[in-house]
Amino acid sequence: MPDRLRPSWDFDDLEASQVSLRAALAREATASGRAEVMTQLARLAGLRERFGEGHKLLDEARDLAGDSTAVAIRLDLERGRLFRSGGDGAAGLPLFESAFQRAVTAGDDFLAADAAHMAALAAGGRQAFLNWTQRGLAIATAATDPADRYWAGPLLNNLGWELAEAASMWLHWTPSSRRWRSVFAFPIGSARSAWPGRRSPKLSAPWDAKRRPARCWLLTPAAEEPGGGRARRRAGQPRP
Repeated sequence: MPDRLRPSWDFDDLEASQVSLRAALAREATASGRAEVMTQLARLAGLRERFGEGHKLLDEARDLAGDSTAVAIRLDLERGRLFRSGGDGAAGLPLFESAFQRAVTAGDDFLAADAAHMAALAAGGRQAFLNWTQRGLAIATAATDPADRYWAGPLLNNLGWELAEAASMWLHWTPSSRRWRSVFAFPIGSARSAWPGRRSPKLSAPWDAKRRPARCWLLTPAAEEPGGGRARRRAGQPRP
């Protein structure tokens, strides 16, 4: 189920996003529709580190939501994001978990994968991170709508960095595509890769040298990527 409000976002231009979201708010004919847009205005406030304003907008949205499942999912998701961005990931985690369960029940793959991605970031432990990442990837890679498969990219990107930071990571040069590929994760920097129809990745310890193929380089997390430049760090607010 594509996110109907995603076109209103430009994460490179928060001012333009605010104008677009305010216009969307004015077009909504129902209270629950307005509440749904207000959750995104709350997210925007969080990106600007105006956390009190964001929580106030969510309180107002809650009062308008009625029995809307979509709003309930977004209320949990965006309040969790506000808590985590404000430095309280522990308070955000149960909200991400709730948003995930609600979205799965509602069949909303986009928001379910988003919630799993945020739960992974807030989980506070490598195994919990891997478990939530696997859940998100299972949904994103099995989704039939290309818009829902978007989340495979941020999830794989975060997975690659988590494994890189665990110790070191082996990268394998693939002559046919002229790309460096990690042995146990996926291509660094390929944050938009969404591989429909494939199983969720099996996670292996990045220090398992027995599987090292020929023509590999060992990189530490601080090293630069072959070819120059540093790989993008993972973030809780992936770009679309």
